[in-house]
Amino acid sequence: KAKVPGDVVYLGVKDGQRIDAGGLVAKLDTKDAEKSVRDAEINLESAKISLEKLKIQNSNENMKADLEKSYEDGFNAVSSALLDLSSIITGLEDILAQKNLSDNTARISGKIAQNYRDLAETTYYVAQNALGENRKNYRILNNNSPKEDIENIINETYATARLLSDAIKNNINFVDYIAEDSNNASDFSSAQDTLSTYSNTINEDLSDLLSIKTNIKNYKEAFQNSDLD
Repeated sequence: KAKVPGDVVYLGVKDGQRIDAGGLVAKLDTKDAEKSVRDAEINLESAKISLEKLKIQNSNENMKADLEKSYEDGFNAVSSALLDLSSIITGLEDILAQKNLSDNTARISGKIAQNYRDLAETTYYVAQNALGENRKNYRILNNNSPKEDIENIINETYATARLLSDAIKNNINFVDYIAEDSNNASDFSSAQDTLSTYSNTINEDLSDLLSIKTNIKNYKEAFQNSDLD
């Protein structure tokens, strides 16, 4: 049988008195019991709040870990991309130095060829200068550098890769035009294949760097929103 603590504050029967079903026999002071219920409700609500705080804390810790990894992945992606960019910039120099793609060859071919080569060479030098500055800034950093510096080098490398991508496209246009204008298109197939490889490589680097940039941006915004909440 259930037992409820409390003082009797009312007795509705006398000894030996007959009681009908449902009749009031006695009334207990329920103040203590009511207080216990209120305390239990408060404790339950407090436990719910603590659980939610724990979930938020765990979520923030996970986001922090993800953000840290994005910076690490970003620095590694920069290292890899700069190796590719350095190789490509040297390769473009070699292509522009080929006799059958020289400035003199372009002049002989005509004004259109000369314009193609001028644009290919100009964008090459722009990318070369950007890459030189990029590599200089990269050399003074490491994985433990301030996050702002790592983010800056990721953005800078992405911008350099964009410039080099433009230079590759302009070199492709120049080589393709000269090949079509010549009587020996096969003489240019090696340069065309090389440029196609460069294009694929730079696109992969751009994709990797852009993914890192997006991840960092998203995680930082998530942190800001979490702080506002």
